[in-house]
Amino acid sequence: MTFKVTIRLRVTGLNIVAGTDVPDLTYRVGSPAVLLNAPEYTINPSNAQIDPLHELGTNTPSFVTL
Repeated sequence: MTFKVTIRLRVTGLNIVAGTDVPDLTYRVGSPAVLLNAPEYTINPSNAQIDPLHELGTNTPSFVTL
């Protein structure tokens, strides 16, 4: 008997992409609005799935559960 269990790798860390970080700044109430770009990140491990999914194949015995 064989059956399939799929477990995707989960993200264990985020690394900010150099040059996309938000610089330190002093903002005072009443100062003109400041528009900042959101920093970019790479995920760790690089082959991790962003949307986790765990599933059992259709022919998996009933005693195997997630």
